[in-house]
Amino acid sequence: MPAIDYSWPMPLMLWLIAAIVQGGASKAAPPPDPSLIRVYVETNTLGEGPELTGRHTSVKDLAEAVSGKKKSLVSVEDEDKADVTVEVVQRVVDVPKVVIGVGSRPGEPPGGVMPLKTGKIRVELRFGAMQVSLESKNKAYDNPRGWKSAADDLADQIDKWVGQYRAEIIKSRR
Repeated sequence: MPAIDYSWPMPLMLWLIAAIVQGGASKAAPPPDPSLIRVYVETNTLGEGPELTGRHTSVKDLAEAVSGKKKSLVSVEDEDKADVTVEVVQRVVDVPKVVIGVGSRPGEPPGGVMPLKTGKIRVELRFGAMQVSLESKNKAYDNPRGWKSAADDLADQIDKWVGQYRAEIIKSRR
C-alpha cells in the first residue's frame, strides 16, 4: 500500500478532492435559445404490442429529427416547457396488392419485383387552440431506415408549419 504524503497543504488537498468529485457529476444543460421553438413529442399509451412499440420508436425518431433542425426548433423532454406539442397518433403499414399470373415487365427480373411494404406516420400538432393533422409524404419502407426517413419528412413539415406561425408562438410565451 502506497504511503500518503501529508506534506501537501490541506486547502490544496481539499480542492483536488472537490475537483475529482465534481468531474463525475453531470452538468445541467444550458437553457435553449429563446429564438428556437420548443417542441414536445409524445404518443398516448393506448394499444399494446408491436403497434405501441412502433409509435414509441417513432416518437424517439421524430424527437431526434426535430432536434436536427438546430436553427429553428429544439426538442424538449417536458410538455410544460414546450411551445408546440406533437402527438404520434398512428403508424400505418401499407401492404401492396399482389397480382398473380402477370408476367414480368421489360427491365424487371424474371418472376417480377416483389412488392415492398411502405409506412406512414400520422401526427397531431397542437399550439394553443390550433390543431393540425400531418402525415409523412415520402415513400418510407417498413424498416428502421424507412421509419427514420418518415420522421425526417414530418420534421420538415413541422418546421415549415412553425415558420408560418413563429411570431405568434414566440409572442404567446409572454
